[in-house]
Amino acid sequence: MFSIKLKQKNNTKAKRGFTLLIAVLATSIILSISLGIFDIITKEMKLASLGRESQIAFYAADAGVECAFYWEINNPDGAESAFKKTTDGQGQAITCGIWDNKPWSTPVGKSDKSTFYLPLGDTSCAEVTVDKLTTNKTTITSRGYNMSFDGTKCGTDSARRVERAIKLTLTVN
Repeated sequence: MFSIKLKQKNNTKAKRGFTLLIAVLATSIILSISLGIFDIITKEMKLASLGRESQIAFYAADAGVECAFYWEINNPDGAESAFKKTTDGQGQAITCGIWDNKPWSTPVGKSDKSTFYLPLGDTSCAEVTVDKLTTNKTTITSRGYNMSFDGTKCGTDSARRVERAIKLTLTVN
C-alpha cells in the first residue's frame, strides 16, 4: 500500500492579515460612533448655554420694566411723572439697582420718549424706553441683554449676545 502524505501549507500570514482587517474595521466603527456622540454632546452643551443666557437676558428685561413701572406708579400724573418732558431738557434722576456698589442714576424726561440703561452687575444690562403717548397712556419697553454695561450701551456686538424684550402698556382711566 501506498501512503500519500499531503503537505499542508501554513497560512499564518494570511490569517494575520484577516485579523488586522477585522481590527481596523472594528476600530473605525467604534471611532465613528464616538465622534457622532461627541458631536451630539457639543450641540447639547451649546443649546443649554443658550437657554441659560436667554434666561439672564429675560430677567434683565424684567428688572428694567419693574424699575420703570415703579417710578411711573409712584409718579403717575403728567406734572409729577418721573418721565415727563421737561422744558430745560435736563430731565430728572431716577435710581434703580446697584452698579459697582453705587446707585445707578440717569436723567430721564428730556422728551416724550425717555431711554435709560440699567446695569445689573457684570452679567446683564437692560435698555429701557418709556414712551408717554398721552397723559393717561404710557408704554414701557425693556430690552434685556446677557452682557454687562460698557459705559455707553448694553454689551458689545458679540455673536453670543442675547436680547429679550418685554413691553408693558399702562392705561390710566
